[in-house]
Amino acid sequence: MVLLPGARAYLAKTRGTPLRAAVKVRLEKESIAALRRVLYALVEAALEVNQTRFFHQRPVHGPVRSALETVALEPSKPDTPDCPYRVQIIRFGDDLVIIALANEVVVDYSLRLKRELTEPDGPAIWVAGYSNAYDDYVASKRVLEEGGYEARCTPWKDTLEERIVGKVHELYARVSPSP
Repeated sequence: MVLLPGARAYLAKTRGTPLRAAVKVRLEKESIAALRRVLYALVEAALEVNQTRFFHQRPVHGPVRSALETVALEPSKPDTPDCPYRVQIIRFGDDLVIIALANEVVVDYSLRLKRELTEPDGPAIWVAGYSNAYDDYVASKRVLEEGGYEARCTPWKDTLEERIVGKVHELYARVSPSP
């Protein structure tokens, strides 16, 4: 089949635009449904940690508490203002604690916070990045010392890990029940 000059552009425009709109609508509907399924699965998995009963889900025992604050991160470049970094702790009774950290944090934060905050009969600890804000990578001190892509993309001094972890411990103590 031989197409006249400009026919391809005409066909792409007349047939492509409605097709693109239909695909977009379909993807949006499926993406929202898929996202809901993933979120429900994640919440169920988090609530089932250390579960001793046979039931698929269990009720949350105790009050839900939350704290959100910022910590100032020192920029690595001079003449750059401090950056308010958001840290949030949400405690679901005695079952689950979500530590919500802004930006794209490296896995070192999750490993360290789980190691430092997990107790034998305590709540499951779930560390979530990309929470409440996104600007850059948040590298750990180890990653900053090793170098690499995340280290080059982190615009803060190597004190950021201690500042963030310190704020997490402060907020964690605030939302924990009194002894």
